[in-house]
Amino acid sequence: KSTQAEELMSEFPYFRMTEFRVIFPDKIAVKIEEDDEVFAVQTENGKYCLLALNGTVLGERDYSKNRSDGGENILLDGVTVTEKRGEIANGKGFAELLAFSSQVSKAVGGIRSNVSKISVSAMAATEITMTLTMKEGVKVLVNNPAEQTAEKAEKAMECYLSLSDGARLTGEIWVVTGVDGTIRVDYKL
Repeated sequence: KSTQAEELMSEFPYFRMTEFRVIFPDKIAVKIEEDDEVFAVQTENGKYCLLALNGTVLGERDYSKNRSDGGENILLDGVTVTEKRGEIANGKGFAELLAFSSQVSKAVGGIRSNVSKISVSAMAATEITMTLTMKEGVKVLVNNPAEQTAEKAEKAMECYLSLSDGARLTGEIWVVTGVDGTIRVDYKL
C-alpha cells in the first residue's frame, strides 16, 4: 500500500516518494527522489537546521556545510524554524523567501552557487524586505518579495548577471515596486 510506503519514507526526510505503482500480481514500483540541502538556519542551541529548496526540514547538526558536496549551504537570518524533520518550514517570511529563492535558483542555474546568505526582515506588519548576499559581495535587496515574485527575481538576476566582475564585489541591487505597480531595479555603489 502506498500509505505504508509513505510512512516508511517519512523517517527519511532527504528522500521523497514521487511515484508508487502496483505491478500485479506481486510487485510494486516505487520512484524516490532526494532533496538536496540548500539552506541552514542557526538554532537557539547553536546547531543548524538544514532545509531543502522547497522548505522541507531535513535535519539538524552541528555545522552548516552541505553533506553532499562539502560546500556552504545558504545561511538564513531573520527566520526561525519550529517545524519537525520532514515538515515544511512556514514561519513569518518563509513563504516569500521560498518562492523568491526558487525563482532565483531557476534564473541562475542553482541558488547555492551564487548566494551565501539571505536575511529576512519585517519593515511593517505586512511588509517584508529580503536581502540576498551574493558570493562575490554585492547585495540584492527586495522589497515585498511576495508581490510579483517571479518578475522581481528575474529582473534582480538580470541586473546581477549584467554587472562586471568588479561591480559584483560591492554595492547593492535594489528591487522595488513603484506606485504605478512597475518593478524598478537599481544598482548603487
